[in-house]
Amino acid sequence: PSNSGEADDLLSPVLRTCFGLNAFRSLQRDTIERLMGGRSTLLVLPTGAGKSLAYQLPALLSTQTTLVVSPLLALIADQLNSLPRMLPGVALSSEQSPSQKVDAVRALRVRDACGVAATRVLFIAPERLGDSSFQQMIQSLPPVAGCRCGETSAAAAAAAAEGGLGCNDARCTLCGARALPALGIACVDEAHVLSEWSHNFRPSYLGVGPALRLLGCHPVLALTATATAKCAASIATHLRIPTDGTLRLDEPRENVAFSALVAPGDGNADQWRHQQLLAALRAQLPPGGSAIVYTLTKADAERAARMLASRGW
Repeated sequence: PSNSGEADDLLSPVLRTCFGLNAFRSLQRDTIERLMGGRSTLLVLPTGAGKSLAYQLPALLSTQTTLVVSPLLALIADQLNSLPRMLPGVALSSEQSPSQKVDAVRALRVRDACGVAATRVLFIAPERLGDSSFQQMIQSLPPVAGCRCGETSAAAAAAAAEGGLGCNDARCTLCGARALPALGIACVDEAHVLSEWSHNFRPSYLGVGPALRLLGCHPVLALTATATAKCAASIATHLRIPTDGTLRLDEPRENVAFSALVAPGDGNADQWRHQQLLAALRAQLPPGGSAIVYTLTKADAERAARMLASRGW
């Protein structure tokens, strides 16, 4: 991305002043430094381990808009609402009205006095990324400055917009930074869904890599909490992440335990499962506590819910 090499010494102060955090967690700094150096990365971290900071902090330091591809509209809404105050973002989704979409595109075109993108993060679903009208809109966005020198950087971005980035080598007259395309870093969230080895493979994700390359997004950050070795290799292949670009933290959680019981093979399996479920809830759930019950099918879930309701749960 823009400003890549200059930010190393700024990371800790930015973390404290802009995000209110005193220290990086495992692999966060390593990932951010790779992105600021223009190196695509796959980050595998457990849920709650701070994956979002890996794209948010570079997005704050970049002059470009960071693109985040996320598979669920509800997740997009939550991520947008959770952005830090100093990191303006927009989303484009099928749930928006035409006027909301117009407002979002208008926001993407705004540049500040230095020629920097006013909208720092754009959230979309993979299906929209593959849409030709969306791709044309992105390609029509004005360039951004490659630095924050002020009037000189803004002038370079304006000159690039007038002459076209492909043929106009517009540069800041102070530092020599070249004007850049509107989009920079691309973050592929829940990246395991693009792998055919994943438990919830999404075919629409197979077009993410080619679409990002078409739009010139670089580097790419893939985020997931769930990736076997085969899944990780598949993600890296699709997004052209180098062999040394996978950062993984596999830490056992002390507050999580797994056990398995073999259900009887006769016709009383459902009754036996319900008895085991009730016993587990009574033994392990504190007063007023809550639990999540996973079942194989919707019908199984409905039967379990009726049973629990009849027992006062």
